[in-house]
Amino acid sequence: MSFFDVQAKCPLPPEIVYRTLAYLDWRAIVQSTQVCRLWRQIVLGSIQLQYAIELGADGLEDGPPSHLSAQERLELLLDRRRRWRALDWAAKVSVPIAGECLAYELVAGVFAKAMSMKRTSWLGSEHLALVHLPTRQTAGEVVIREDIGLFCKDFAIDPTQDLIAFILQPSAASSRTVSVHLKTISTHKQHPIPRHPVLTRDLETPFDGAIVQICKDVLAVFLMVQGSPRVLIWHWIEGVLLVAKTGPEPFHFADDFSLLSNTIFMVTSRSAPTGALQIYTFRESEKATLERWHWASNQKRTLFLLPELEKEFRYSLITTHTAPFVANVPANKPFYTSEDARVHIMSVSIEPARRNGLTRNYTIALPNRVLLRYVELAKANSDIQDQTLPWEIWGPANTRWMEETHTYAWLRYIHGPRFVKALHGRWPSTGCRLQIFDFGVHPKRPGDDDSAFEGRNAAEPDFPCEHRYCSTTSVLHGSSVFKKPVKSSLPYREVITKAALPYSGFMIDDERIIGLQSLAFSDGDMRNVDVYVF
Repeated sequence: MSFFDVQAKCPLPPEIVYRTLAYLDWRAIVQSTQVCRLWRQIVLGSIQLQYAIELGADGLEDGPPSHLSAQERLELLLDRRRRWRALDWAAKVSVPIAGECLAYELVAGVFAKAMSMKRTSWLGSEHLALVHLPTRQTAGEVVIREDIGLFCKDFAIDPTQDLIAFILQPSAASSRTVSVHLKTISTHKQHPIPRHPVLTRDLETPFDGAIVQICKDVLAVFLMVQGSPRVLIWHWIEGVLLVAKTGPEPFHFADDFSLLSNTIFMVTSRSAPTGALQIYTFRESEKATLERWHWASNQKRTLFLLPELEKEFRYSLITTHTAPFVANVPANKPFYTSEDARVHIMSVSIEPARRNGLTRNYTIALPNRVLLRYVELAKANSDIQDQTLPWEIWGPANTRWMEETHTYAWLRYIHGPRFVKALHGRWPSTGCRLQIFDFGVHPKRPGDDDSAFEGRNAAEPDFPCEHRYCSTTSVLHGSSVFKKPVKSSLPYREVITKAALPYSGFMIDDERIIGLQSLAFSDGDMRNVDVYVF
């Protein structure tokens, strides 16, 4: 007899039942409504429990206390959910942000871009624009820093820590030195928290490309040295270099890099005989002793293999993108996106080994929690140095493959479970349709299948969006490319505007879509960006 069976036969007082349910996660609360009529009435009659269920269903967590009651937060959540499903934004605001764009970020409601005002972009960027984006309640604010006092190659931000990290453009005198300056977003002064305001590392040869990522208390730099990738990871608060992988092995065929958390990172690899996601743990936990992670004694990794190809084909490019990390709850948020809802969007290219045929392009959606779950299971096998997971074990039930033929004009096209795309028409068309994929759906939950929206598509020709809900398994047969048909089953909701919009691409966060007319990293003027607030 289960615990719930016992409770059904021996009901507790309603106030005790309520207090018990309040400690459960949203799925358990939903399941508890099947115990007995009393428990169902308690759940349905409690605004707080209903709010907890709807938060979890949308991949959200409750924000800090504020003047908003649970009822008001629930109403806002349901209204925003409806607006996302119908692409019915509450407001459209045009924000002036002139000049070219050499580097940019979108994190926690702040859009930042760097540019060169002296037409010396080869030196890096010394001009910074910070846009605190509008919300339903605020009009937004633009802050311009004409001269940041350094030439930046790239930067990363975390507004919840008032942190901006600039990686300097290497000069002739310091072409082998990676230098990261830690400053505040609010004042552009030296950040008060880190022990060392500048993080440095000397390499064996000059480097020519670098990206920087922040996740809570760690800062990672993925860079290229003579065409070979390197990884550097610091605990930026203590100034301790945790990972210093400056030799080519095992990253000979690595294309991209992403932090999965502040203890784990991923490298995409196209090494033969098949592509793979290489996952490394560089700290046992957030509270583990801070010390250098030695590759010679810590080569334990988890390999997630991609589908095998026919011998005439090879993986030629595997890139990955996910939303930025934040250390704290963004200010004035009634609720915010849960880490459990994080999704990676991977772009995969497959080409003939002899380079005399067409390249196949695919997009893969993969929840971050899937990678973390398998890594945790691998940790239990402490005697195994490398854990290899065949595609058939981890992939079909946890991913969604889509055939793609386009590239992305701008990054930051994924936030939580939502992925935004620009569907461009044939040349000379300059407009695009807005397409949203939502991978945070629950096929068995009543009302989560979009049947009402799909009915309106058929019944109302003037309805502004097309809707599609997919919970079935898709199959890429690719008889000439893959050794076996590639199956994928991650459910999703798709919404597409019927009318074209005048943009090159879009960015997205938890409450906004940003439409951009210029191309990323172009020499042209960005002019205005249009912010659609939900």
